Amino acid sequence: MKILLIRFSSAGDILLAAGPVAALKASGHTVYFLAGEKYYGAASALGADEIITVDFKKKGALQGLVSSVKKTGFDAVVDLQGNYRSFIVKNSCPGAEVRTAVKDPVKRRLMAAFKWFISGSTYCAVADKYINACSDFIKPGVKTAKKRKKKGRVLKIAVHAGARWANKRWPYFKELLDSLRLIKGTGIILTGVKDEVVNSTELLYYKKSGVINMIGKTDFPALLKVIKNADVFIGNDTAAAHAASLYGLKCFVFLGPTVRQFGFITERDFTVIEDVRLLCRPCHIHGGDSCPIGTFDCMKNLRIAAVTDEIKKLTSRGK
Repeated sequence: MKILLIRFSSAGDILLAAGPVAALKASGHTVYFLAGEKYYGAASALGADEIITVDFKKKGALQGLVSSVKKTGFDAVVDLQGNYRSFIVKNSCPGAEVRTAVKDPVKRRLMAAFKWFISGSTYCAVADKYINACSDFIKPGVKTAKKRKKKGRVLKIAVHAGARWANKRWPYFKELLDSLRLIKGTGIILTGVKDEVVNSTELLYYKKSGVINMIGKTDFPALLKVIKNADVFIGNDTAAAHAASLYGLKCFVFLGPTVRQFGFITERDFTVIEDVRLLCRPCHIHGGDSCPIGTFDCMKNLRIAAVTDEIKKLTSRGK
């Protein structure tokens, strides 16, 4: 079958589609992936047979996309986006089987507004919802679980500072680097988007031995290569974290305004570092740019020892 997966944005959500892409290909299908033009780098990491991109800022882009999709002639279309544009595209393929991922955005908004979830309760991961949407086209027995990457002689650590949303930015990366570089058997690469760490000159110009500073020196494809070559990832809730999970790294992720129960950063694929005692979490479905109560405790309460102690264990075990 010729199958089209639709996910226009964002980079992290697109990377979550790696599982269904791999499972569909293993089931013998030809997989096309439709993404926003600016997210081509993320889509290219999925392993789809062909990537289609669109820039909705251009006049007539949606009409042109619908025309192109009709001409290609897909046997099945799976909507992982769930907005009016993806609705139009998925219903423009006559005769195609259509499926849609159920992502429960209303539940996330209710969590952020009323904190009504029960602490510790389990929610279906978004990656699993993507798999479920494709399940009718996946052959029985096809494995979708990711393999953990085996480390070499030196534990290569990718530390990704910053995040698109200010509230997601853990404030102690400089102190973390100071500690990590003293652990024998480690090699550290610091990455990040310059605009996302612009207020931290200590990180922008961090030049101590044992740390290679790549902040602002990589585009997204180059960042993916850095992460792919690492053994361990440490960072915030960003697309970089999802890339690390995609490549089978041991991942440590700091969560503050968002929570595991949203289904994006889950304990199955990540070592989640968060303060579950705070009753103000979650406060924003995406993260937000200012703390609603002015304390930023959700991030300030997360100490570097939560990571460094685990890194020491990894180096001592040789794993």
